[in-house]
Amino acid sequence: MEKLDEKFEVIHYYDNIYLVIEHKKTIEYDLNFKGAHELAKKEMNKWITCIKSKSLYHYRKKDDTLLYAGRVRIGSVGERTWKKLFVDGIKIIILDGRSEPDRMDYQWICNYLNAIETYGVDAFMDNYKKSLQEYSQRITMNIEANQSLLENISNKSMKEKIQFEIIRNRSILNKILKIILLINVHMNLAIENDIAKITYDKISNLFA
Repeated sequence: MEKLDEKFEVIHYYDNIYLVIEHKKTIEYDLNFKGAHELAKKEMNKWITCIKSKSLYHYRKKDDTLLYAGRVRIGSVGERTWKKLFVDGIKIIILDGRSEPDRMDYQWICNYLNAIETYGVDAFMDNYKKSLQEYSQRITMNIEANQSLLENISNKSMKEKIQFEIIRNRSILNKILKIILLINVHMNLAIENDIAKITYDKISNLFA
């Protein structure tokens, strides 16, 4: 017997909770039967199509997913593995020390979406801003500490390593400060999410 294996990671929304699930399926088929492989592939594709139709987002989805009256957007930006998340056009990043904080995996997207579902879009953005401010302070302290350390180190390779860390942290800090600036402008102009949803539905119905 031969096997056809497939796994498909998607984001589901069920009972007011966002979840990441990696679906797995194995189909066994006998090569001695004519067309067995094609039938197995057909069955597998049917299974994948079913998952896609019942999921919120998956990497094979060509279009962005819009949520909360269009205020939240999930998009792949041409990448298969990493996704990007925007709220009111403002990029959401991950504050866990990674070198590319705007590249998200499904679990982090779900973490943020569940926070939005719990607190609402505007409250989420307020908490997000505070987190960015706290993280920027930590990065600034790290940069200052490394600069002080650099003055007392003569080892070339060690110096290069610290210099690289300083450059990386400055790049992340610059990105964070730009986002904080955008949030400050956004929050001064923010509208309540229920008003946004009502208006969104009215406009959508005009062209239904």
